[in-house]
Amino acid sequence: MWRRFGLSSAFLLSFIAMTNSASAEVFTCLADPSKRLSIDSGGSVLVDIDGAGIINICSLSNGDRGVTKEACAGWYSTLLTYRFQKAKARLYFNQEYYGMAGVTSCPALGDWHARTPYYIEPG
Repeated sequence: MWRRFGLSSAFLLSFIAMTNSASAEVFTCLADPSKRLSIDSGGSVLVDIDGAGIINICSLSNGDRGVTKEACAGWYSTLLTYRFQKAKARLYFNQEYYGMAGVTSCPALGDWHARTPYYIEPG
């Protein structure tokens, strides 16, 4: 009985530690595609993110920064739907992704920078 409790406690404490360390690396920002959602001449998808400005999230012409062309097309389609619904999207960013070193908040994304989220959902 005590051994079971000890193992369960150890598992719980390690799970809490993992959860806390992971949450320090991840943050979310709201995007407003009704303000700006566009594609530039190189195929980059640009969207307005509250507190940051215009952000290049992916490329429709070439899979780069870990996002395939197909996933980028899906994101664009999703954001276009949100635009028509006048809804915001929540974008999840991870500090360990390409180009995200030192970026810990939405304003730190920087206007007109290429920053790739790893997940998009309704805001």
